[in-house]
Amino acid sequence: MSGISTATTDNFVQGLTFNTSDGVFSLTQGDTGSLVSPETVDLDGRYLTSADIVSLTNSVTTNTTNIAANTTNIATNTTNIATNVTDIATNTTNIATNTTNIATNTTNIATNVTDITAARSGVAANTAAIVLLNSSFHSTQVRTMTDITSITIGNPSDTNPNQFGGEVDLLTVSGISGNADKVCLDFMVVGEWSSDEFAKGLCIARYKLTGGSYAAETIIRGAVDGTSVRIITPFVISSHFANVDSTLESAAGRVVDSDTDAGETYRYRIVLLNSSGIGGDFRLNKTRNTGSTPGLEIGLSILTAQEFY
Repeated sequence: MSGISTATTDNFVQGLTFNTSDGVFSLTQGDTGSLVSPETVDLDGRYLTSADIVSLTNSVTTNTTNIAANTTNIATNTTNIATNVTDIATNTTNIATNTTNIATNTTNIATNVTDITAARSGVAANTAAIVLLNSSFHSTQVRTMTDITSITIGNPSDTNPNQFGGEVDLLTVSGISGNADKVCLDFMVVGEWSSDEFAKGLCIARYKLTGGSYAAETIIRGAVDGTSVRIITPFVISSHFANVDSTLESAAGRVVDSDTDAGETYRYRIVLLNSSGIGGDFRLNKTRNTGSTPGLEIGLSILTAQEFY
């Protein structure tokens, strides 16, 4: 070419090559020197291959599926959020209701405590009443007219109540439990002494069941004071001092025995006492005169025992 020297053509492109294995496109100049950098270009690193396109297509498909799934999840979560908001509102209402119920229950508890306190007082009262109602009651009521004779002066020993002849077998109560806290004994003995009724009285003997039979254990009576006859109460007459054949005399009273032993069984019996040394005969439930006219009265004698727990 006219006007172009060899020196000026040294930088002209003399050849082009493309390596299909690595995708590199190369240029060569006339003097085999270096062209303006770069003289090679890696086309494989800049443009997609068919494999890359397939991979990218698959990724797009997967992402599209994931986006659809996420869209569904978002819709579900939105519904759940709406449900939760409703539940929160409901729970808030329930909390308010429960708060009111707690206040009501607190008031009811206070009322119940008051009622329980009152009920306990009632139970205590009822228990006392039940104990009273359940107390065992033992009694003997005698109409028989009989003579107890030759009652001499003195204090019988605890283990021999009939030492001076005053035991009244008819006025006996048995089977009293020693488990009772107290035993209340009520008595009224009616009859007429042969003399000196003002110097007569009575006491009560207590027996314990031992080996299948009752044995005298003690006598309930007044305290020891020398040789004074120890009685519970004297016999009295309504009028006619020194009358010894037509006016009934009586001795009545109540004593409480609290000295029994749990698990034991007891008997109580009236014992007549003579403190004058004379007139030692007693007719139970009848005047000394055995006639049947209106003025010659017939009486009734009793002895009771009530257990209290």
